[in-house]
Amino acid sequence: MQVFLYQHALVPARYFSPSWARQVGFSPTDFSPFLTNTFLHAGWLHIILNMWTLWIFGPALEDRLGPVRFGILYVLAGIAASATHAIFNATSAIPVLGASGAISGVIAAYAVRFPYAWVRVLVLIIFIPLFFSVPAMLFAGIWFISQVLQGTSELFSPFGGSGIAWWALNGSGH
Repeated sequence: MQVFLYQHALVPARYFSPSWARQVGFSPTDFSPFLTNTFLHAGWLHIILNMWTLWIFGPALEDRLGPVRFGILYVLAGIAASATHAIFNATSAIPVLGASGAISGVIAAYAVRFPYAWVRVLVLIIFIPLFFSVPAMLFAGIWFISQVLQGTSELFSPFGGSGIAWWALNGSGH
């Protein structure tokens, strides 16, 4: 499993330290992990949350863009998130994976394409579900700010980090 992750998840040091990459058996010219990592997940909760968010925002956006353009948006957002993570973490030998960056691109595109749409939000208060609607643009803005705050907190406490590539999530929405 670990060999698979190191081959297909994104390890930034692989590209910024080619001698290290060759020494541990990586090809510093194999750029496929910039894409393949976006189709891997760290567990059931990780994939469930990403797919739930995609299910909320994806259908309307895919309907508007068409399946080919939507697919291109999704893949390019994932690659942009991977590149952003690699740049901000150039010396990291820790693999990163997940579709969160691609999902971020979908949220941003949805907010831009449907600025007056409303989305239904679920907030759990302990075990009590609270449902309410908010404008898509407000949701995207609050979501973006929360990602920046979480990413900034990790910059100031790198040893207490969660292992989440917060800056990749933020970078993919551009």
